[in-house]
Amino acid sequence: MVDGPTKIGELLEEVETLCRDSARTLDIVRIDGKDIPQEDLENYLDRDVNEFSTIEFITSGPFEQALEDLVEANSIIMDTVDIVNHFLESGSMNYQDAVMSVINSMNTWERACRKIDEAARDLDVDYTKLNFADISFKEQHKKSMEIIERLTQALSDKDVVTIRDVLEYEFLPQIDTYKSLIKEIMTAAAK
Repeated sequence: MVDGPTKIGELLEEVETLCRDSARTLDIVRIDGKDIPQEDLENYLDRDVNEFSTIEFITSGPFEQALEDLVEANSIIMDTVDIVNHFLESGSMNYQDAVMSVINSMNTWERACRKIDEAARDLDVDYTKLNFADISFKEQHKKSMEIIERLTQALSDKDVVTIRDVLEYEFLPQIDTYKSLIKEIMTAAAK
């Protein structure tokens, strides 16, 4: 409710100040049910708020952003699985194909791990102390490092058969544990 004539620009400044003070970001400005793109917002700044029925400011904070990061990490993990499955289903025994698949899957996996780490930090969840998928994080991390070592050795030996086996029988099941880790972080954050 606004008493007296007030410009949308003045109202927007107040909302932005509140957002800064509460560590939130202004994501969407919606006027009379229509989302106003950032580049079009300038056209509304000098208009009186009483010209409109509703003005909505949709914000998000660190908690919501961290949850979005976890959802994105889960999506990246699915991309990693797709990369490996594409290579495995191709039946390729070409060393260069194997190298590219390993590199691409490791890069996407690393991106997912960074997202998980950042989100857990923002949610104030120490995931290194969590138990999930019937193992502790410490065991899960150790197994991940062992898989990386086996893949590295197989790459050094140019052993495509071993690379394929490690990807299919060790790497893919290990990647699934990261989906369980994400769920456990969300559960811990909800508490």
